Amino acid sequence: MNYPEHVLLGIVFGAAFALLIGADPFLFASIVFVAAFSALVPDIDHDSSKIRGYADLGVPICAFLFSYSASCNGVACGVENWHPILVSTLAITGLYMIVMTYMKPRHRGITHTLLLAAGYGIAIWFFSNPNLGIAALLGYVSHLVADRQIKLL
Repeated sequence: MNYPEHVLLGIVFGAAFALLIGADPFLFASIVFVAAFSALVPDIDHDSSKIRGYADLGVPICAFLFSYSASCNGVACGVENWHPILVSTLAITGLYMIVMTYMKPRHRGITHTLLLAAGYGIAIWFFSNPNLGIAALLGYVSHLVADRQIKLL
């Protein structure tokens, strides 16, 4: 299945969940976006997938934002704390690059399991909120359903 179909199915799963919980318009849009994006995540193990292209660009940006927010309370503190921010950004980006270059799982391997889907959903739940965590899990599972690759491990 190609990425447009995965995104569409993620949107359907996300919209159904948002309707089920009676989400307000902003939460509805957030849930649908997270589910649609998450429907692409299992294919990160494929070099030419859309999500891999997004991740290769987005990981350094997200690593910087995460490092900055963990080190700073205001805008000006970035000038004073540039060293730990830079080190953290490079460490997170480097770890991603090492994993994706030297330890990348085979296509439709571990990334196509319910175990990783649950771990992904829990991580989003932990770093954002329960509704987005459930949306992430549903989007991820929608990909597994579409690929008919539902396995525990």
